Formats: sequence, C-alpha cells, structure tokens
Amino acid sequence: MITYCPHCGHSLDEWLKNGLYRCDNCKRCFDSTDQNTLLSAAWMARCRNIDDIEQMAHLELSDVQKEFIKEFVIEDGCSHDEILQILGRIGIPELTD
Repeated sequence: MITYCPHCGHSLDEWLKNGLYRCDNCKRCFDSTDQNTLLSAAWMARCRNIDDIEQMAHLELSDVQKEFIKEFVIEDGCSHDEILQILGRIGIPELTD
C-alpha cells in the first residue's frame, strides 16, 4: 500500500493499494509497482522516524519488502537517492514520466 508519494514524500490524501494516483504536491503520476511501494514505505519510515518495521504493518508489505526497508532505511539510514540506486542495482527499474 502506498501512503506517501514515491517521488517527493508528500503524505497522500487517499492511500493507493492498486492503480494510479497523481500527487497533489509534485503533480507526478505513479502506480502501485514494487518500486513505488518501496519508495513510499521508505519515505514513511524517514518522515515518521520509524525504528521498528512492525509500526508499518498496515502497509501490508511482503517479507522481502519489510526486510529491505528495515535494512536500508531503518538500520542504514539511506536517503531517497541512495534507495533509488540500490533498487537499480538489484534489478527493480526506475520508471520515468
């Protein structure tokens, strides 16, 4: 589930589980791909200073997604740009407008 814009980190008025959404802040469109789900969860962890992955249970992340957020965002403190680089290295492509 996507609760923050994967591009700018703006909190969404309506959560996205499946489909398309347009951010009111940055005006970019995005969908519910794995990359956007991870980027949204990463923004949430950083914005809310989350230190326990279970605080994000309502996002319905897979075990792999939870481990990714735990390792790279919560434990290592990676920035948005660093997360994009990591996703590119492990084979989750960045979607462009």
